[in-house]
Amino acid sequence: MKYHVVVSEKPLYSASLMNGSSAMTLDGDKVTITLTSAGGVFVNDAMVVTPDVLVAGGVVHIIDEYAVVFLCQFGH
Repeated sequence: MKYHVVVSEKPLYSASLMNGSSAMTLDGDKVTITLTSAGGVFVNDAMVVTPDVLVAGGVVHIIDEYAVVFLCQFGH
């Protein structure tokens, strides 16, 4: 699960993501953000199907791969 968690100083809302940007996961791996011309968002090869779900202490982006979530925590 640590592969799907990114810690940042502020929430990573989908509107603030930049094409080609990357983030470090809790287990030390880098993930790459890709934005498509059609408005899609990908985290590596996983498509974000539900972005910007607010939860206590962060933002969750639900992806289509392996039915897991990509959690962005902030304030640590």
